[in-house]
Amino acid sequence: MVFRTRSLIGWGMREPINWFALSVNGVIASTGRLAPHRFVVAPRTVRWMVEIPEWIERPPIGVAAIVIPILTAWPDD
Repeated sequence: MVFRTRSLIGWGMREPINWFALSVNGVIASTGRLAPHRFVVAPRTVRWMVEIPEWIERPPIGVAAIVIPILTAWPDD
């Protein structure tokens, strides 16, 4: 799931997840693991946060990412 935010909250989760953060230009700025009942705040340069299952390997920092929406319209920012 992709969120336009700088933070993620793990309250109510039963299992940990992996996440990565995208900067304004689509480059992966940071990555990590979010445990249940915890939260994470990314650096100010981050525009988007992406949640992925824990069993999927996190991408390396500095790599450009392409995110294509499939269910709803992409925001106009």
